Amino acid sequence: MNTQTKFYERSLLERGYLKLIFDKLPTTYDYKTWMTPAEGFDVYDGVIFRFEKGTSTLIDRMIVEVKVRDKFYPELILEKIKFNDLKKVRKQMDTKTKKECYTDVKTRLIYINITPEGSFFFDLDKLQKDFEWVEEMHWISTTDKSKGKTLKSLTKIDYTKGKRYNIKTGDYINKKAVETMGINHSRAKQLGIIF
Repeated sequence: MNTQTKFYERSLLERGYLKLIFDKLPTTYDYKTWMTPAEGFDVYDGVIFRFEKGTSTLIDRMIVEVKVRDKFYPELILEKIKFNDLKKVRKQMDTKTKKECYTDVKTRLIYINITPEGSFFFDLDKLQKDFEWVEEMHWISTTDKSKGKTLKSLTKIDYTKGKRYNIKTGDYINKKAVETMGINHSRAKQLGIIF
């Protein structure tokens, strides 16, 4: 299997788990959710809009990044380059929303790790004050080990700092639902809701 196929399959897996998590969001709010296309090169995997129950009053928006881990680690890695890319996307979305929709909506950065022990949902804005950035050698690509390792700037987040969902690596994923969410994301981009 070539690297591009592995990347695509991994991306589909991330979106499948994200769909499972979207389906388990608390019912005290209404939500609109989108995922980026698995074959795309977006720096985030999805967006969640949270509304007051039964209204169209937008509370906040969440930019979501997902990692699927085949093994449980007590400390989960977040690369500095990924964190900075997510902050750039937030700034772009916030600027566009203010300019085109005349509204100021809080946008949160959410990092989700799916592991064999469950899924852990981290609000990066709340945690960033505790980030300690270190340099370590890690694989350039998790889907292509032939590329070797490189020095990466990263932080480690203790799993206990996240909200746990009972969705685990290996749980069933409805591929048709994932495809539908990808189509919805493309439509949302065309409408200028997200980009």
